[in-house]
Amino acid sequence: MSVELLGFVAGAAVACCVGLVLMRHERWKEIATAYRGRPEASRKPHGNALIWPSR
Repeated sequence: MSVELLGFVAGAAVACCVGLVLMRHERWKEIATAYRGRPEASRKPHGNALIWPSR
């Protein structure tokens, strides 16, 4: 019984840690985007070389 309880507590702790890391990562991405701007906006449009090569 105690091994099952220990396994449950360990699994719940791992799940909480993964959730916390994911939330911090997403928040860091939002903060970085706010300071740098959107990454899509800084890219210049390029033609698709497979369809129509640029000269």
